[in-house]
Amino acid sequence: MKFRCPKQALVQGLTIAGRAATGHTLPILRTIKMTTEQERVLLEATNLEFGIQMWVNAAVDEPGSVALPARLLTDFVGILPHESITIAAHEPTFRSTITSELSEAVLPGTDPVEFPAWPTLATGSPSLTLASALFKDLVGAVAYAASTNERRPAFTGIFIEVRDQTITHLRCSR
Repeated sequence: MKFRCPKQALVQGLTIAGRAATGHTLPILRTIKMTTEQERVLLEATNLEFGIQMWVNAAVDEPGSVALPARLLTDFVGILPHESITIAAHEPTFRSTITSELSEAVLPGTDPVEFPAWPTLATGSPSLTLASALFKDLVGAVAYAASTNERRPAFTGIFIEVRDQTITHLRCSR
């Protein structure tokens, strides 16, 4: 796998996806899985309670996939002074080279097959399609009331209930 992309877009994607890759004892859950597809890269992370998938536009030279340590990758890319970043994963070891104009680092990678599969919705599960801006506004209207104290995780979430293609409840867990 090999791709190039602007630093700002990659840092933003890694920061967002990396929110799901923290604080777990399983090493694979502290990684961000990167998969190239045409002219973009899918960044994925999960802690098995929730997951984040984020697309970043990129120039893909070689298709492929790799899972890299989330924090180390995000921190290194964030301090690079140059605007274009190239990431190349080398099979079968999955060691990956991250380069910019004058900088280079090699990170240990993991076989992306070890990354957990995403759950699928059961047939007949309630679903709803919303514009992302509308969803952001709805969540923003109640998110201020969610707790940030992770010692009581039941209070850190937002409850959304969907019935007949309609949101019937949207509230914080408090």
